[in-house]
Order: sequence, then structure tokens, then C-alpha cells
Amino acid sequence: MKKKIKNFLFENTWFKQTVAKNSFWLLFSEVVARLFTFLISLWVARHWWKAEFWVYNFVMSFVVFFVLIVDFWLWNLTFREIGKKPEYAWKYFKNVSFIKSILSVLVLLVVLFIVNYSSDVKEYGNLIIIFLLHSIITNFLEFFRVFFRGEEKMEHEALLKISNNLILFLCTIWFLCISQSVEFIFYWYLASSVINLILSLLYIVRHFKFSKESLDFKFMKHILKMNIPFFLWWIFTYFCGEIIIVILKKLTWESEVWIFSAPYKLLWYVYIIFNAFSLAMFPKLVKASKESMNRFQYIIWKFAKYHLMISWAFLLVFLSCSKLILSIYWPEFTDSTTIQIMNILSVILIFKSMSYVFWNSLTAMSREYTRLYVQVWVAIINVCCAVVLIKQYDIMWAAYSLLISEICLMIWYAFFTKYHIKKCKDAEIQYNN
Repeated sequence: MKKKIKNFLFENTWFKQTVAKNSFWLLFSEVVARLFTFLISLWVARHWWKAEFWVYNFVMSFVVFFVLIVDFWLWNLTFREIGKKPEYAWKYFKNVSFIKSILSVLVLLVVLFIVNYSSDVKEYGNLIIIFLLHSIITNFLEFFRVFFRGEEKMEHEALLKISNNLILFLCTIWFLCISQSVEFIFYWYLASSVINLILSLLYIVRHFKFSKESLDFKFMKHILKMNIPFFLWWIFTYFCGEIIIVILKKLTWESEVWIFSAPYKLLWYVYIIFNAFSLAMFPKLVKASKESMNRFQYIIWKFAKYHLMISWAFLLVFLSCSKLILSIYWPEFTDSTTIQIMNILSVILIFKSMSYVFWNSLTAMSREYTRLYVQVWVAIINVCCAVVLIKQYDIMWAAYSLLISEICLMIWYAFFTKYHIKKCKDAEIQYNN
């Protein structure tokens, strides 16, 4: 029995076992990691109430946009390419790390300029810079873990992710007992990320065989060119979600940012399940897209089936227990407005789960520009709806704006996935004839 469990958890044998094993490790690491960040967020909400909680969430949402530039969605491209050519792992590691370092410096300079000259964020300047530095290092850590996905050895990634977040949690909670301020939390976020960077590099150097080849600037140019649609899609994804917090801060009172943040951030933790399963399925989608469209469609069907089961289960839980779930943060979050926002946002789970299926399918077929085209239009819809409806009516319409956007996103992704599969099938038939 012990041998069977060990083989299931640490060996890749057949299709379903490999997907199940990698899904388990990714989901387990995500749940544990997000549990740590949730407990920190819970501490902030219950000890500081709305006086500091809205600042905590606003700074995070503001910084996310700039971290997207550092990320440049390079991890996704790297994941896909080393899945096809594992022997290129070191080449991607060295050259992409250099690109991300240059982007980090540029982003830091831009943010320093903004916080010094923008009246809207100047008073939060120190918090933004500290959290930005932490987020940049954390983004590097996420990129380093990608190299285990190429081998479909997610247990190594899980070990690193859990240890990284455990250190973050212990550092933060320990020093929250000494000084309770947002700035102090972010300082210890930064300290823990530096510790994690050192430990992660030591682990990766031990696991992979690295060569001494120099930087390849031609290769870097090729990577950046390939990655433009990934990056732009990632930027417009921000304008389909996190931008809502920034818009609320600009158009409404601070208390309304606080009211919306609680249910929005709670549902964000559910997305990790969709993400973990998607990462486990993605290598299979890539391989199937190169072999047979019938096989590709079968995997998409399985993918969609599991995501729908998960999303419907969570929807029923949130709709029936929204008051109880929100009370975890603070009794003040259980007013009728917050519960209504929670119920509206919960419906998004169904459409969000299917969007994960279809956008991963488009990526596997190398249809990045199609995916970008869809995301641009949905981002425009979301921002326009949010600005017009929130200003005209109330905070409730921020939730409706997100729901409308997610429905449009899912429908367009599904349409283009079906369209490109049909094109590939026609090409296969023509080639065979």
C-alpha cells in the first residue's frame, strides 16, 4: 500500500494518474499557500476593521498592474516551450531571468515617479514601494517554479511553494504581534521574500544541471516578440478584474472599497482550484493539439466537466452560506449590501471556470492573438460598465459589471475555440486525403 501511494504521488505512469498526481500537488500547494495569505488578510480585517483593511487591498490592487509588466507573462511562454523542448530549460532560465531583471528596474523607476508626483497615491507611497519590491521577488519565485512543470514534476514545485508561503506567514504573524500597522506587514512581506529567493535558488541549482553558456540577446529578442500577445492579454486581464478596486477608490468613498473587497477577495481564493487543475491539464492539451483534434476535444470535454462540477459546488455553498462565510472576516461584512455583492460575484464562478478551459485550449493551439483580441474587448466593456454604472447608481453595479464581463469572455472564448478546432480538423482531413 505504501509503495502504491508513493508511486502515485511521485511517479508519472499513465495519463489519468499523471493528471491526478499533478493536480493534487498543485492544488495542495495552492490551498496551503493561499490559506497562509488568507489568515494574514483575516488578521488585518478583524484587528483593524475598515480603517486599514481597505488600504491593504487598495495597495495590493494598485501594485498588481506593475507586477504584470515584470511578469510579462514570460512564465507561460517558458512553460509551454520547455514542455516541447526540455533541453532548453537552462537557456530559458538564464535569458528570461535577465529580461525580468531589466523590467523590474524599469517598473521600479516608473512607480517611484508616480508615487512622488501623483496626489492620488502619494500618501501611500512607502506602502506601494515596499509591496512592489516584495511582489517583484515573489514573481521571480513563481517563474523559477515553472521549470518543474516542464518535467510534470509538480511535487517539487509544491514543496517550494508551501515552504515559501510558510516563511511569509511565520514572519508576518510573528511581527504583527509586535507592531500592528500595514507598513510593518509589508516590510515583513519583503523580508520573507528575500529569504525565499535565496532558498529557492539553492534548491533549483541542486535539482537542475546548468551550463555556462553566455546570455543570448538574439534569443531574448525572439522571446519578447513571441510573448507580446501573452503580455498584452495579461494586462487586459487586469482591466477585467482588479481594476474594479482602483475605480471604486477613485469614484466612491473608502467605506465602499472596504465593502466590495471582502467578497471579491474571498472568491479570488476559489480561483486557485481552477488554476491548479488547468496547470495540470495544460501539458496534455499541448501534446494533444499536435497529435489529433479528436483527442484534443476529448481532453477539453473532460477539463470542462471537472471545472463545472467544482464551480457549481462552490456556487451552492456561497449562495446558501454567504452570511456565515462573510462573518469570518467581521460581523460588519454581513450587511445586506455585502451579501448581495457576494451572491452576484458567486455566479461568476460558473463562467470563470469555463473561461479557464477555453483560454487554455486557445493557448495550447498557439492562438494567443485570438485570445488577446477577446480580452481587449472584454476589458473595454468592463471598464466602461464599471465607470458608468458605479457613478450613475451604486457599488452593487461593480459586481454586475464583473458578471457581464465574465459572461462575454466565456462566450467569445468558447466560440473561437470551436472555430479553431474546426479549422484544424479540416486541415487534418485535407492532409490525410
